[in-house]
Amino acid sequence: MTDKPFRFGLYDPGSPKRGEWIEKARKAACLDILSEGRFELGLGTGWYSKDYSAAGIALESPGVRISRMEETVKILNKAFSGESFSFQGRFYKVDEFKLSGLPVQRPRPPLMLGGGGKRMLSFAAQEADIVSLLCIHFMSIKPTESREEQEMVAAEIQRNWGLPDSVMNPKDIIASPHFLIGSEDEMVEKMLHLRSLFGFTYFVFFEHNETCARLIKRLK
Repeated sequence: MTDKPFRFGLYDPGSPKRGEWIEKARKAACLDILSEGRFELGLGTGWYSKDYSAAGIALESPGVRISRMEETVKILNKAFSGESFSFQGRFYKVDEFKLSGLPVQRPRPPLMLGGGGKRMLSFAAQEADIVSLLCIHFMSIKPTESREEQEMVAAEIQRNWGLPDSVMNPKDIIASPHFLIGSEDEMVEKMLHLRSLFGFTYFVFFEHNETCARLIKRLK
């Protein structure tokens, strides 16, 4: 429990549907109003092919998806201004649109952009309030008590992911920012180190369990 108002976010991995920016702008504004200005909007270019095939949508090349994202952000910024605007781009055309019901946070809710490549991360650095580094996976928690057990868990991760030693060996996995393998004290120490070294302010966990809850409490 906390006595401080919590913030929350929605991560939209993106899709190539026409008019998707209208849906994004309206939902973001609505959620920001309902939360009294505590909403954060997360956007990505999409990468998981099964999401696209399930929706019957073709997964375009990374370059096309990033270009589409660049246009989406430009349009959202204009929409959140509250002014009527038009826009003509490669993917989207807007004719005299004005968003009704503006977000509480001005000029917009904080924007998180995620990616792992140079072009997307460069764009995120220019436009986003929060940059999400997606290189391998969400942070994974694996509680262990001994060094031997840590190495066994890391070796299992390496096998499951099919990673050769030239890419990532068990020692690399233990040291990687994407994994917390060790005792809770070691996990907290590692997260504090990452915060200090890289300036990380958010950690995204794949697991949701009691260990995760205790870590969050200790990091406050």
